[in-house]
Amino acid sequence: MLSERFSQAAIRSALLAPDAWNPFPKAKDRDGWNALAASDLNRQRAAYCLGAAEMLLGQPWPDLPAVRYADFARDGNRTKYETPYFTRRQNLGILVMAECFEHRGRFMDEILNGLTHILEEVTWCLPAHAWRYEGDIFARDDMETVDLFACETGAVLADVLYLLGDEIAAVTKSLPRRLAAAIDARIITPVEQDPARHWWSGGGNNWTPWCCSNILGAALVVVPDQDRLASLIANTLNPIVDRFIGKYPDDGCCDEGPGYWNASPGALLIYLEHLHGRTGG
Repeated sequence: MLSERFSQAAIRSALLAPDAWNPFPKAKDRDGWNALAASDLNRQRAAYCLGAAEMLLGQPWPDLPAVRYADFARDGNRTKYETPYFTRRQNLGILVMAECFEHRGRFMDEILNGLTHILEEVTWCLPAHAWRYEGDIFARDDMETVDLFACETGAVLADVLYLLGDEIAAVTKSLPRRLAAAIDARIITPVEQDPARHWWSGGGNNWTPWCCSNILGAALVVVPDQDRLASLIANTLNPIVDRFIGKYPDDGCCDEGPGYWNASPGALLIYLEHLHGRTGG
């Protein structure tokens, strides 16, 4: 399996330096984005993103009051919290894509608003997944619950930093550092310190590659220490991702249902693509 083929030392020696790793054109690479926008499909995508982003300008961001987090503990309702939670991330993605296509700065203030709102969330873990003290309505304060959507949030914020980091830093030098620190503290460090504490480390279903691919995708952006990055990769390969591969059925069937393929073996492909890209193949 993977850890039998790639030792930590081999991974470390193959890692590209952060400034040599360019998996996708950054927003400031206008030749790259103009080339992308030259295709008919991407012209349609650009038009959609710009139109949707324009409708978001000046609109209030979805509110997430504390009582919404408590709903699941009180009556099992997930929708009241999850709808604004996911809308925040969807709106941020639309605004970021619009700014990358256009690159005139007119969506930057709303992007800063969205980043700050998500950063100010007490936890990125959904209420339905959170570790709690007995009888408590909120997530525990002494440990991070690293669920699949906390991991996904970290990856999304890291993607924003990768694409628009220079543009954000031109407005505020503190926000990129705060975002990187939050990503590290909420999804990377807890897995480094005690991977076995997270049940998905057992490799039994889609959570394993979904979490690992997003943690790695985020770490590639916000962890500059190459030794630390190599260690994180090695420790997710062995045993976490290898467990997922080892438990996958020989017939290739995604037994969680065909609709979960993208979040299960598909997420494994994303993880492998991250490795392939950062090691130059």
